[in-house]
Amino acid sequence: MSNLQPSSKESTKDKLFQLLLEEIHAYSYMVETVKQKQEAIIHNKLKEMENLTGVERLLVKKVEQMLESREKYLRKLLGNAESDQPLQLNSFIEALPVEEQARWRSLQQRISRTVDKIRRINLENHQLVQSSLNYVRGVIDMLYAMDEEAVLYSRNGQEQKTPLKKQVVNYNV
Repeated sequence: MSNLQPSSKESTKDKLFQLLLEEIHAYSYMVETVKQKQEAIIHNKLKEMENLTGVERLLVKKVEQMLESREKYLRKLLGNAESDQPLQLNSFIEALPVEEQARWRSLQQRISRTVDKIRRINLENHQLVQSSLNYVRGVIDMLYAMDEEAVLYSRNGQEQKTPLKKQVVNYNV
């Protein structure tokens, strides 16, 4: 591994462990935020959606900083300071003694589960927003046809073309 003193290495491990606990807390808060955002989308609360999106952005920035710190700690612990490749937590866990791995794997699994929840809820939110947009587009297309003229039928069943003037109801029948 690295040439760090055992106490320095243990201190870095403790810092990494604490950082992972903070990550879990931040991700859990993000889960609650995206759930609230989903409710705001469903109930068409635009101001609340806007506020929650701002909170979400702040959380993403915080998590990005945590991930940078995690990378720094992993580089110290694994001795890969010169590598350009991002280090995975799994690499560190595999390098630990077997008796320590279970505790670290538990943290890794909690992070993975929470991130998966965030992905799932964000996907649902995306689908809700897309459905709303498709509905609005459909209503607009229905009410304000884009064609220059429409085919209407007279009382006799004869086709007659009528220019549309972007009106909701065509009274030419």
